[in-house]
Order: sequence, then C-alpha cells, then structure tokens
Amino acid sequence: MTTKTILIAIIILATNHIKSQDFSENFLGNDFLNYKNVYLKINDAVNEGFSTCFYDELKEATSISSYKILYVDSTYASQSVKDSLINRIFLVKDILDKRSGKPIIGAYYNEKAIFVLEDTLNKQQIFFIYNTKVKRNFPFLVSEIKIDTDKVCSEIERTQDDFNGNIKLNSSIFSNITIYKEISKKGTFYYLRLRTKGSTVIVDGIGAIILFTDGTKITNPVKIDVDAESDGFNYSAFFTLTQKDLEILSKKQIKKFRLYIFDHDITHFDAEKFNSLVTCIMGKN
Repeated sequence: MTTKTILIAIIILATNHIKSQDFSENFLGNDFLNYKNVYLKINDAVNEGFSTCFYDELKEATSISSYKILYVDSTYASQSVKDSLINRIFLVKDILDKRSGKPIIGAYYNEKAIFVLEDTLNKQQIFFIYNTKVKRNFPFLVSEIKIDTDKVCSEIERTQDDFNGNIKLNSSIFSNITIYKEISKKGTFYYLRLRTKGSTVIVDGIGAIILFTDGTKITNPVKIDVDAESDGFNYSAFFTLTQKDLEILSKKQIKKFRLYIFDHDITHFDAEKFNSLVTCIMGKN
C-alpha cells in the first residue's frame, strides 16, 4: 500500500467518524468556550442566524461596521446564503475576542466573540460572530461536548463554621439552579434552589416542577418567592431533596422547570453538567 493510499484511507476514516457523530441543538450562552474543538453543522430547520455573522477574513469579522459578508445574498447585502454553508461540517479551531481578534483565555464578559471555523473537508477557514445572548442567531447543530468533571467539581464552594464545625457546600456554576449540601451533627441534608424570571407579579404562587427529558417529573408544593427588579420579577423556590431526588437528579437530564406558571428551559449541555455536579457534591465532605 502506497503512502498516498494510506493518507486517503485515513482521511476517509476520519470523515466517516465525524459524520457518524450525533449532532443536536445546544446553545451554551456564556459557556461558549466549551465549543472549542467541537464540530458544528448548519441546522436545516432554521433560517435565522445568517445576517452579518459569516466572514472569510478576520479583519472584517473584528470590524465595527463591515458588510463584506461571506456568500453574500444578491438581494440582502447583510445576509449570507444558507445553501452555501449547509451540508458542511466545521471544527471550532479557536475562539477569539470580537474587538482584538486575540484568543480568549478565562472568563469573558463581552456579548460577542468570534469562532474560527475550519471546514473538515476543504480546510477553508470561516469567521463566525457568536452572540452570547441570542439563541436564534446560532444556526448550528453541535456534536457531543464532553463535560470536564474535574472542573465542575472544583467549582463547588465549601465553607466551615468556626463555632459549630458545620460544613456547607454549594454550586455557584448556574444562576438558575443551585444545589446545596449541609453536614452537621444532626446529619447530612441537601437543598435545591430554582430561579426564573416573570413579567407579571404573583405573590401567592405555589408549586415547583422539574421536567426531565424522558417525561418524568419531580414535584414539590413549595411556596414560590418573588422579588421585583428593574427588568421584571425574579421567582424562586427553595426545598429539601430526598435521597430519591438526588439519585434522579444525578442520572436524568433536566429539560425545564416550572415555578408556579413560570418556565425556565435548561440546555442539553447544562443538564449534563448538572448531573456531574450532583454526583460530585454527593461525594464531597
């Protein structure tokens, strides 16, 4: 077998491996650095997310007012033609700061970033503007994202009371769903806090429901608290978890939860991450 034949065989195997992967909707919001080294392909079902976001040069992607769009539509000057991007698989080679064009390292608080996408077949590089706030501007399906369990566990906060020796652990990874653990002479107890927003005020709401992807639920007749903010109302619930609840939360993926009448969706990635978090906090002292 010649060297050329071996290389062709390797390319075919690699291509087939990429194509065989499962792709799904998975918008990560501010956790976008987890997209690095992950494969993306255009979602056939969407028609949004193609305006002023695809470029073939980095200097155009970092420009404040550039309209030199890749695969520009003949009718809409700010729109890329979807058909030119569909049926292609891209690797996220790097993620850059939208203003400087430099790689992002660590926490990032700006609304937009740049994904360096490489076509897995022809190696063409494309620069995509990622918006952390707007899900509809992300027109991709995503390959599996592996959870870094060690990183998840390292983000659990642990404090100990100097007077009574009680230990408290909590997860600060998510703003909308937080699990707590308290260890004292009385025993070990677990609690869950759920938060979501609503546009109207309801002060006597009752009931929290967690819906899992398999259709099963955890329900709790807890009172729903409400606080007013400038952009609406924050609704929250705080309740004790049973051992059965913990087992379910560590294995089943949350699809969404409801606080009285207000719903909050959980992304596939966050659901997997929360599974790891529950397992980790159960094992920590």
